[in-house]
Amino acid sequence: QVFPASDLYSLAVTCIVLLTGKETTELFDSYSNRWRWQPHVALKDSNLATVLDRLLSASPQDRYGNAQDTLNALMISPAAPKGQRPRAATGPAPNAPVGAAPPAPASPPPPLPVSPASPGPVVAASPAPPPTASPKPMGSPKKGFVRPWMLGLMFLVAAIAGGGWFLKQRGQLGISQPQLSTIKSSTNFTDVEVPSGQFRYGGSTTWAPIRGVIDPKLQQALPGLQLRYEAPPNQEPGSSTGIQMLLAGELDFAQTSRPLKDQEKQQAELQGITLEEIPVAIEGVAVVAHPALPIVNLSLKQLRDIYTGRTNNWQQLGGPDLPVVPISRSDSGGTVQFFSQTVLNGEALASKVQRSATTTAALRLTANTPGAIYFASAPEVVGQCTVKPLSIDQQPPYQLPYVDLQNCPSQRNQPNLKGFSSGDYPLSRQIYIVANTQAPIGRAYGELILSAEGQAALSTAGFAPLR
Repeated sequence: QVFPASDLYSLAVTCIVLLTGKETTELFDSYSNRWRWQPHVALKDSNLATVLDRLLSASPQDRYGNAQDTLNALMISPAAPKGQRPRAATGPAPNAPVGAAPPAPASPPPPLPVSPASPGPVVAASPAPPPTASPKPMGSPKKGFVRPWMLGLMFLVAAIAGGGWFLKQRGQLGISQPQLSTIKSSTNFTDVEVPSGQFRYGGSTTWAPIRGVIDPKLQQALPGLQLRYEAPPNQEPGSSTGIQMLLAGELDFAQTSRPLKDQEKQQAELQGITLEEIPVAIEGVAVVAHPALPIVNLSLKQLRDIYTGRTNNWQQLGGPDLPVVPISRSDSGGTVQFFSQTVLNGEALASKVQRSATTTAALRLTANTPGAIYFASAPEVVGQCTVKPLSIDQQPPYQLPYVDLQNCPSQRNQPNLKGFSSGDYPLSRQIYIVANTQAPIGRAYGELILSAEGQAALSTAGFAPLR
C-alpha cells in the first residue's frame, strides 16, 4: 500500500543527502526528532528550502498530500511582484498550530502577585522576521525559476532509482522506526509475555510520573513481575547515570529521556554488550518562571540568550528591570543535554546558571526567587502551583485555556499532549527504554509500555503516546 506523504518524505531525505553530501545520521537530530540539513548547504532559493522542510515534517499531516501539491509549491516564483501574494499549495502550513490563533483570554492572565505589583503581562518580543532577499539582477530573471524544475527532476530520478525504498530498507529515516516496528503490539498488560522475578531499573527523573502510574498497574496485573527502582549510590539520577549503571550490571534496563550516544554504544561494544533503545512515548520540556514575572512567551533565541548569558535583565525582553536568574539541573541529566542540543545549539550553559540537585529543589528556588527561570520535563512542572509555565515560540506546553495559579490546586494546568505529539511545541522529544538484548525483561517492559493499556496510562501521566 502506498502512502504519498511517507513516500514523499523518503524522497525528500534522498534530496537532502544529495544536496549536502552527508549521511542521514549526520543530518537527523534524534534529540529533537528533526532534520538539521540547512547548515550543511547554502541555498539561494528560500522557497526550495521551505518545500523540503515541509516534506520532512515529523507529522504526516503537516506534509504535502501528494506529488502534484509538491510540484505546485515548487513552481512558485521566489520573488513575487510587490503587493501580490503567490498562490500556495493546498494543505496545512508546516509546523502550524492546530486551529486558529487563540483569543486573548487564552494567554495567561496577570499572575498572583508575590512581589510589588507591576503592569499587566508583557509579551516578550517575537523573533524578527528574516530579512527580505535582495532583488536579483535583471540579467538572470530565470535563475530562481529553473531550480524548482531541477528539484522536480531530482524527485523523479530518486523515485525511479528507488531512493525512498532504499532508505526505508536501511532504516535510516530516524533511529526510532526500526526499533518500534519490531515491538509486538498488544492490548493489555496480560497479553505480554513477561519473565517472572525481581528486576532492577532506574535512570531519568523524567520517568518519575510514569513510575507512579505504571508500576502499581503492572503489580496488579502481573503479580509475578517485581520491579525495583535502583537509585545511584553516589550520583544524581539521570539518563547518563542509568545507562552507566546498566553497563555495569547494576540495572536490568534503564529509562532515559534521550537516545544513546555514540560513545555509549562503543563502550557497550567493548564490553561485549549489545544495547537496544526502544522509544515509548513523546513528551515536552517546559520552561517555568517565578509567578510574578509578567512574561508569558519566549522565543527559542531569547531562551538561548538567557542560558548562554547574553541576556541578563528581563528589561531586555520587554519585562521589568529585574535580573534574570537562570536555573538548571546537572549536565548528567538527559533533559539538560536535550536542552543544550536543541536550544543552545551545543553551547555550554553560562557560568552564572544556578544548579539544583533535583527538580523539587529547582522548583522551590524558582518560586522563591523573583526573575528566576527553569526548564524541566513538562509532566513534572506544568501542573505546579508555585511557578508559571511559559509558551515557547507562541506554543504553550500546557493545554488551553491557561489555568490561573490562583485556582490551583483545585484546578491545574495539564501538559499539551497534542502539541507534543504533532511537534508544534518546539521542545518535544521521545523517551526511551534502553536494554541489554541478552536480558529479555528490557524488551518485555518496552512492550508493556507500548501496549494499548500502557499508552493510555502514559497519557494520564502527561506523556503523548507513540501508538
